[in-house]
This record gives sequence, structure tokens and C-alpha cells, in this order.
Amino acid sequence: MESSANMPAPVLAAYSYCEAVTGQQARNFAYGIRLLPTPKRRAMSALYAFSRRVDDIGDGVLADDVKATRLDETRAVLARIQDGAVDEDDTDPVAVALADAARRFPIPLGGLDELIDGVQMDLRGETYETWDDLKVYCRCVAGAIGRLSLGVFGTEPGA
Repeated sequence: MESSANMPAPVLAAYSYCEAVTGQQARNFAYGIRLLPTPKRRAMSALYAFSRRVDDIGDGVLADDVKATRLDETRAVLARIQDGAVDEDDTDPVAVALADAARRFPIPLGGLDELIDGVQMDLRGETYETWDDLKVYCRCVAGAIGRLSLGVFGTEPGA
């Protein structure tokens, strides 16, 4: 694992930005992750900052068509991260930090696509007529976060 001394300054700054977002917007979560080893804390902060961006779009006061456009733009940022197309000097610090975290940990970034899907379901006002419908929604809005976290924390085979 690369130490902070060897990490490029723009990447360190991007992680600092994500940690600031986490500290300001999720004090309890920030408190809970502060004792993690630095690489894991940084990765969790990057995941939080991206997820917060998605949630803020869905929960904000913007018109639904603007929210839909912003979600599409956010998915395009995610696609750039998934494609390895985010440079360390990119202007989006959340993208820089998340791209770095995804290189360091086996984070299933598709979970963030699912999170965006869930917010889009909310935006469309979807209803869930069956348990299977509800399970799909829950997988998107809650289960995705758990799977993303497991990418950072790891799993124990057979657990």
C-alpha cells in the first residue's frame, strides 16, 4: 500500500476534500471511520462523498428534469472512473479520490450505478407492488452501500 509520502499531491488533496465532506455531512459516520487504517478511511470517505452527491441530487429542490440530467452526468463521471479515465489532476476531487480508491481496493463500482438507479426510481415515483419489486429497490438504495463497503473492508471466505 502506497504511503501518503508517495501519493501525488492532487490525490491527497482529493482525499482531503472527501474527508471534509464526510466530516461536515456525516459526523457520526466520520467519527466511526476515523480509527480505520488511513487507506481504508480514505476509501470510505471517497465512497461516502460520491454517494452523498447522488443522494443530494435526489433529495434536492431542483426540478425533476434537472435532477434526471444531474444523475445522468453523475453516472457519466462514474463511467469515467470505471474506465480508468480519471487523471490525478482532474477537476472533480471526488472522482479523483474514488478512482484512486478503486485502484487500491476491489470496490464493486457497479454498486454506485445501482445507487443511481435507486434514486432514479424515487424520482420516477415508482411503487413496489411485490416483494420482488421491493427487493430490487432495497438492493439499489441500501444493499449497494453494503457491497461497496465490503470492497474496502474485505470478506472472510465462508463467512
